[in-house]
Amino acid sequence: IAASYCLENNDDNTLVVNYITPKNDYADIHYCNGSKLILTLPNAGGNSENSEALSFEILNKLYKADLLATEMELSYYPHGSKITDYAVTIDDTYYGVSVTRAMKFNDIFNEEDAIRLLKKKLFGINESTKAIQPPYIWDKQILHILAEGPYMYDILSHVYDHYIPDHLKNNSLVIVTICNKDYFPIFYQSSIIDSN
Repeated sequence: IAASYCLENNDDNTLVVNYITPKNDYADIHYCNGSKLILTLPNAGGNSENSEALSFEILNKLYKADLLATEMELSYYPHGSKITDYAVTIDDTYYGVSVTRAMKFNDIFNEEDAIRLLKKKLFGINESTKAIQPPYIWDKQILHILAEGPYMYDILSHVYDHYIPDHLKNNSLVIVTICNKDYFPIFYQSSIIDSN
């Protein structure tokens, strides 16, 4: 309900959580067409196709999002501006979507990690919203955080409420998705690629 309200009200911001409780392993996910497109088309670099495809799959199922444009189909001015991962339509409204992962290899994700993650990503989506060019212009973005463990939501929520200034929250919807432990490829795609 909070997420839907935030999407419908352009000046609102909030942080919400959902949980993935899959019946199948990650390798057995049956992706929708939009997620398959994200998996197969080139992006701006990095090893993030798995997380971006899963992100869209979740938004498609929860909010009936339709894929509007992938990362390389979006243009910005000035050149070198912050960019976002993909754009969607929900109820005929355009939204930018930035996907990130809350994780910490062989260590515990803590408040300092959450502050750094939220400040960096919220700053980035505010900048890309200013720079996005036609035809895919939006007024609001979704920051979608895929979290490696359930405890991370409490940390992210506390930091969002107490340490993130309003100008960074702006009018963004922050969605924290707690992923199943079997979703290893979401968080360590580069290590899988390097080992092959």
